[in-house]
Amino acid sequence: MEDLWATGEGPSGGGGGGGGAGGTSATGNRNGGSGGSYGGGGGGAGFSGSHVFTGGIGGQGIIIITYTPLVLPTITTQAATSVKDITTTANGDITDTGGLNNDKEGFVYDTITHSLPGNVSPGSSGYATFTENTGNYGTGTFTVNLTGLSGGSTYYGRAYSHNSVGYSYGNEVSFTTAIVSISITSSGVVSYGFLAPGSSKDTTSSGLNDTQTTKNDGTIAEDFNIEGQNTSCPWTLAATSGTNQYVHEFSTNSGTTWTPLSTSYQSLTSNISTNGTQNFDLRLITPTSTNCITQQSVDITIQAVAH
Repeated sequence: MEDLWATGEGPSGGGGGGGGAGGTSATGNRNGGSGGSYGGGGGGAGFSGSHVFTGGIGGQGIIIITYTPLVLPTITTQAATSVKDITTTANGDITDTGGLNNDKEGFVYDTITHSLPGNVSPGSSGYATFTENTGNYGTGTFTVNLTGLSGGSTYYGRAYSHNSVGYSYGNEVSFTTAIVSISITSSGVVSYGFLAPGSSKDTTSSGLNDTQTTKNDGTIAEDFNIEGQNTSCPWTLAATSGTNQYVHEFSTNSGTTWTPLSTSYQSLTSNISTNGTQNFDLRLITPTSTNCITQQSVDITIQAVAH
């Protein structure tokens, strides 16, 4: 009889099994072949006459495991935006999370420059102040709102981010906060003179001809606000005149329309550019009756805020 044997080949994940041993044979016998080196089974046992042949040895299995260790995140600091007198927006960019989403992102800042802090918390970074967001952050840009700044000051800061390995800081950037300032370029004093109860007088060209002008002396566009006050006797500031109740109004269109003042700030005008001005007139309406027999001062206050 012919000798009979077989060899096997498995899929790419491991070698094939060895061939089976030869069966009965008049001319010879063969043991089964060994398995492949990547996990194939050994050859099957054979039988020939009075002889029994064993199968080959199976190959050794191999499992390949790939592991990428976590590292610190990679982050860059970008230029501050919306820089005003006491607020600004700080910007950062997480370019690599380090292998795991980050749980903190923020910005450290100070009025003096500092070297790169290294893997330390913001409180140990050397910077005087930090503002932080917490959450679950992947790669991408982020913003942090800074408040309580001083106008006309230069600040230095870095964006930072944190994962389970630790903290990373970006490059240092600087920004200078704006100056908000206002002045009255006209006389700043209005003399209404003696007025009868329930009478009025204004600063337009048909009245006292004493229109007032306020100017933006700051380094950023500004909004102007205005408020009145109660007098010392007192006269109470109101929208209509009455007993010990007076009206003080303002106009930004030469008296075409008038707006009553109150003891709280309200808008005079908005978005006045640096060195820009705003003219305004005032009108006083005295109480219909009063027990005040002394002169009353009806002061107003003009306020500037960053636009």
